[in-house]
Amino acid sequence: MYDYRQLARADLNLLVAFQMLMDEGSVSGAAERAFVSQSAMSRTLQRLRDLFDDPLFVRQSHGLAATQRAIDLHQQLQPLLAGIDKTLEPVSFDPAQLQGQFVIACPSVLSTHWLASLVARLATVAPRVKLRTIEAVASPEQLLSDNSADLVVHTAETESGEFAATPLPDATTLCLVREGHPLTGKKISLKQFLSFPHLRYYIPGLNTDNQGLIDLRLSKMGKQREVRYDGHDMATLLEITRDSDCIFSLASVKTSVADQAKVRWSGVRVLKSPTELQMETLPMALFSLRRRASEPALSWLTEEISNSFK
Repeated sequence: MYDYRQLARADLNLLVAFQMLMDEGSVSGAAERAFVSQSAMSRTLQRLRDLFDDPLFVRQSHGLAATQRAIDLHQQLQPLLAGIDKTLEPVSFDPAQLQGQFVIACPSVLSTHWLASLVARLATVAPRVKLRTIEAVASPEQLLSDNSADLVVHTAETESGEFAATPLPDATTLCLVREGHPLTGKKISLKQFLSFPHLRYYIPGLNTDNQGLIDLRLSKMGKQREVRYDGHDMATLLEITRDSDCIFSLASVKTSVADQAKVRWSGVRVLKSPTELQMETLPMALFSLRRRASEPALSWLTEEISNSFK
């Protein structure tokens, strides 16, 4: 057990000054090396003598001679000062040497926008890092607190002192309909939006009380949509969209909307959601536990994911 009162008396600067006095063998030499006046170093020597209850150094014709107590202290302090010096060194981090797995919680409908580019980049800069994605839940707190996930992509509405949030590009709510759908080419009103059956991308845990974000928004407006099919498989949902008059609403990162419409969703038209829903802009953020936010590896991965969204 440490004697904290005794340790509190041992100013680290005194130990550094003692090392300089041993190296230089003179008060003036130690003062010059420490960039202090000779009188200041003399006062420091007196504090050292008081601390160790020993003269430590005696004057001789060519500077100072260390006492046996000083010689013993010098030998004892070498590993301690070396350890302190190493502890105070800036933390070096090389992604190429990093090995391990990170778990990222993100709705799979959003992960398609950034995950492929991230995996491709990590294969080059951090080849021994593995990623695993899981679906997000209604609130990121649980996944982060019980270490089920290292990072969570979620709406930026979540706020807590325990969590650090890195802003991501806004998402937006899109309406997908088949080619030739009666609403194609129109600016959809809320009345028109509710006049057709809907498909819902269902994520267990994220859809609170069997409702998604759109359903929660509608319920606050005293309205309800007809959900004909709940599904978790994008391919199935898109196939039903192509073969029916159902509206399939989903969140998408704004910058990738045009590309997805051309490449990923053949046979499907992309329409903006009704302005009455006020869901054209959905602020997103990448969450982590605040106590882990400064970890070099996690800080690095956070930046990599943020860049992948751009």
